[in-house]
Amino acid sequence: MLNSILMVLYSLQGPVPSVGGIIRDTNGVWQCGFSMTIGDGTIFQVEVRAMLERLRLAWNKGF
Repeated sequence: MLNSILMVLYSLQGPVPSVGGIIRDTNGVWQCGFSMTIGDGTIFQVEVRAMLERLRLAWNKGF
């Protein structure tokens, strides 16, 4: 099971697009995860980057 989330963090300088995600097993137990700040971009670019990173994580972990 692959779950991911999209986060937009706010600082004094304005929004900071960030992505994060997790991989859980069939029982819902956390297996691994990621989070990163990706810099400027449109909401579409942020969403696509979240998908890319979660797929990369799943591939690297052998899921």
